[in-house]
Amino acid sequence: MLSSTQTSYVQYDVTDHSTIVLPENDTEKNATCNSSLSTIGMRDRHPAIRTTAEKAAIIFTDPIEALTVIVCVLGIIANVASIIAVVKMRQKMTTHLKLIISLCLSDALISLGNFSFYFTYIIFHEHDCINTLVRLTSDIAIFATLLNLLVMALDHYGAIIKPLRYRQKMTFIKGNCAVLMVWVVSLFIGLTEVVFAIGQGGSICTVIAEGNYNIEVAIILFIFIVLVAICLLYGRIYSRIRKAMPRRERARHHTDSGSVKALMTTGLFVGTFILFWTPFAFYNVFMYIKNKTDLTYIFRNIDKVTEILDILYVILLLNAVFDPIIYAIRLPKVKQRFKAFFTSSKRSSRTSRTDKNSTNFQPL
Repeated sequence: MLSSTQTSYVQYDVTDHSTIVLPENDTEKNATCNSSLSTIGMRDRHPAIRTTAEKAAIIFTDPIEALTVIVCVLGIIANVASIIAVVKMRQKMTTHLKLIISLCLSDALISLGNFSFYFTYIIFHEHDCINTLVRLTSDIAIFATLLNLLVMALDHYGAIIKPLRYRQKMTFIKGNCAVLMVWVVSLFIGLTEVVFAIGQGGSICTVIAEGNYNIEVAIILFIFIVLVAICLLYGRIYSRIRKAMPRRERARHHTDSGSVKALMTTGLFVGTFILFWTPFAFYNVFMYIKNKTDLTYIFRNIDKVTEILDILYVILLLNAVFDPIIYAIRLPKVKQRFKAFFTSSKRSSRTSRTDKNSTNFQPL
């Protein structure tokens, strides 16, 4: 998260944990910034404010912060509903469905981690350990989401390009191992900050908050790795499906055919990743270059830079809302489970109202 020391005038280094020396009224003050993907920068310019109501007002009167809270709540609801829908499907739990559950879980954790930041900011006093726990949770979830998307692309590639070999190799146990690997690797990478902080003296939370080790740089690099990988994999899948389509079907663009639906789903996978993830990654690369070559640009435009980063991060969070929507639309059985879930909810609410009315009616 973007945080600052308790100074009357604070500037931020948005790309790393380095200490910046800034002039203020012909004096110099140091401000240390901890930049993270895990939370939107809370630009609290009034550190004396401590009441819950006033801190809530800071968040909900800021359009970007308020929108972030709404997106986080929608992300939690949508992904939990998707997990329930997939689990209740009456069919064998394939590797693809397990990866969908894993992706929904990681997306839900991203939303929950960022929502927890706002919740703890409002309810509790600032504490390094609370902020560090929230940040590490979100970083682990972001890594898990990226790994889930990469493994899902590999799973699609194997199922479509080499279907016979895929059925032989991808057993029930191997599918479980693939999902487990996603979370083990994410935990290992996300907790490296804790490992580096041990033995450096002082509180581990303080060392992590103020240290020079920045796990978010690895996240930015991994976004580009996943982008290149899924573009290559889904590009190959697109080419194979298109070649397999009958020439007449290709010419008429029959949207009802399974092949065209598969192409559309492939396009959604790549398109949503590019739309939601890459703007934040590219802007961070731009800011990293500016930080190394033209630091005064950041000082002069710090409010604008921070606001752009906040907006781009909200767009990144929107991915956690759109992922379950895509699966609900593109997977017929998941769509059926959603319909059944909402139909049963409406039926139960009507039944409860009817029972209530019949109970209140007392004949003379």
